[in-house]
Amino acid sequence: MYDPSFPAEFPYTGEWEITFFDEYEVGHPLHTQRVFVAEHLGQYKLLREKTRFGWDYRLGEMDKHLMRSKWKGDRPYVSGQWRMYTHKSVIHLTRATPI
Repeated sequence: MYDPSFPAEFPYTGEWEITFFDEYEVGHPLHTQRVFVAEHLGQYKLLREKTRFGWDYRLGEMDKHLMRSKWKGDRPYVSGQWRMYTHKSVIHLTRATPI
């Protein structure tokens, strides 16, 4: 369930469907969302708001980027997941599928 499942080329620029959990949400339920991954100065960022004019950052996420996790703990934190700080939390990606 929380084991990472990413294509070998992830992340790269384009539209993706991601599965993630919020670190601060009780029980760590999984959520699925369509996002746009953009590369900027060697870092990959998630644009999580679909607007009438394209994709945009959520509040407070413009300066955040994806980081590869190397955990030594236990579930739900598994090595190989990607994580990103948000405005008020941390999301941990467990799966990504290109659209």
